[in-house]
Amino acid sequence: MEFFTHYRNSQVGLMLEESLEELLSSGDLSEGQAETVRLQFDRAFSTALSNHVSSKAQLKGQLHIYRNCDNVWTFILSGATLKPNGGEETEVDSFMRIYAPDSRQFTTRN
Repeated sequence: MEFFTHYRNSQVGLMLEESLEELLSSGDLSEGQAETVRLQFDRAFSTALSNHVSSKAQLKGQLHIYRNCDNVWTFILSGATLKPNGGEETEVDSFMRIYAPDSRQFTTRN
C-alpha cells in the first residue's frame, strides 16, 4: 500500500525530519537509511490513524475556496467552527485549510 506523505508536516513529522537531518549531517545515518525511516513513519502514522481513530466531528463554516489538484481536494473555510462528538463547539482560526487526498488512487501491493 502506498502511504500519504503529508503527515510529515505534522509536529511529530517535523521533529523527525529535524532529527534525521542532524544524524545525516553528523554522518551517523546514510540518505538511504533516512528515507527508510521516513517511509516507515508514513506507514505507521497512516496505519495508526486508520486503526485507532474513530471519533467524528461536525465542521461548519463558509466555504471560501475549493480545488482539486492531482487527486487532492483542498477546501478553505472562513469562520469555521468544530464540534467533536460529545464536545463543545470551538471556533477555529479565521481560515481553516483541509486537505483531502482521494484514497481510491492508492492500491495495495504484496
